[in-house]
Amino acid sequence: MSGCRISSISQIENCRLAEPGEFTKLAFQNGKINLLEAESIADLISSETEIQRQQAIKIMNGKSADQFNFLREKLLKTLSHVEAKIDFPDEDLPNNILDEIKNNLNEIIKKIEKRIVFFSKLELTSILNLYSNQVSKGYWRDYALDSKIDNAIFSIYRHTHDKPMFQIIKNSQKGFRNKPSFYIKKGEEIVSKSKSLFTILSNFEKKLSIKKLRKY
Repeated sequence: MSGCRISSISQIENCRLAEPGEFTKLAFQNGKINLLEAESIADLISSETEIQRQQAIKIMNGKSADQFNFLREKLLKTLSHVEAKIDFPDEDLPNNILDEIKNNLNEIIKKIEKRIVFFSKLELTSILNLYSNQVSKGYWRDYALDSKIDNAIFSIYRHTHDKPMFQIIKNSQKGFRNKPSFYIKKGEEIVSKSKSLFTILSNFEKKLSIKKLRKY
């Protein structure tokens, strides 16, 4: 029955099968979704585990985009004020326009300093190397990656539906001008902490090798 319907519909002029991702692309181009939401749809489709599915949905429903949209609107408003001041210096512009520009820029800077934290490509590669090594030994099974204001978190699971066994956390609470700190948590306990991610990963891997994870 469905084959007959498809055959009949295909005879309509200009009717064709949609290309993969075409509806998502159109939604993005028409401003219905932002880039972060579009990418999370791709993550949701390609997810292989329940944790990956939940992570994709979390990004889709999260407030990460709100942070970026707020900064974008502030920057556009500030830019319009700057252009107005340059293009129409002799016009009757509001007396406090320079103060407003300054206040907007200060607010933007404060928001950026409390920005959403991400692992760098090198950091994430190092974490995934450790993760792959433990997966090959049968100790770990799944992971989730989360980026928040102040923290980037790599959660490690033994079983898909369990709480994370360990969390590797990058903390930049003091702002982007300060060097971040890294630590590993087992439950609520911090088991390793350093200014160097590579130091805590090296120490962590040694402990895993010695205690075989089940004793850790």
